Amino acid sequence: VLIMFNTTYTVNFHEVAVKTRLGRPVGVIRDPGLHFKAPFFIDTVSKLDTRLQLIQSPLETVKTADGQIVLVQAFMLWKIGGGDEGAQAFYNSYGNMEGANDELETLLQGSLRQVGGYKFDDLIGEGSKLPEAEQSVLADVQGSATVGVEPVTVGISRVLFAPKTT
Repeated sequence: VLIMFNTTYTVNFHEVAVKTRLGRPVGVIRDPGLHFKAPFFIDTVSKLDTRLQLIQSPLETVKTADGQIVLVQAFMLWKIGGGDEGAQAFYNSYGNMEGANDELETLLQGSLRQVGGYKFDDLIGEGSKLPEAEQSVLADVQGSATVGVEPVTVGISRVLFAPKTT
């Protein structure tokens, strides 16, 4: 039983596995099911979830083009880059999903400065340019994201007016 436990692993349909031999990546496994590996410390397998991942930024203070101070909160859907090269690059950059989520949340939070290029009235109400602002935030995130990460969409979930305090 111990030998079987140390020489097999399973990959689910929504996962990709990166196999390393003595600490060096040797392959990416995408086929779901039971697979074999060398026992104990020789081969290790890291599984990565290929489904869409959701991250949400905290409320970020942004100054709009007309000088208003607003609080903006956004979310982003992302996934591991396509192909074996994308999965390998993701593993080399982050190692796991938690590390990627932390870095991408920081990246999203910094990209919210793109909202500052719009007037407050353009962000709310009829004729809102909010979709355009979301696209500019997405473009900024895509330009800054590490290889192996594919930002899919960005949505701005809150735009709150922050009155000036004197």
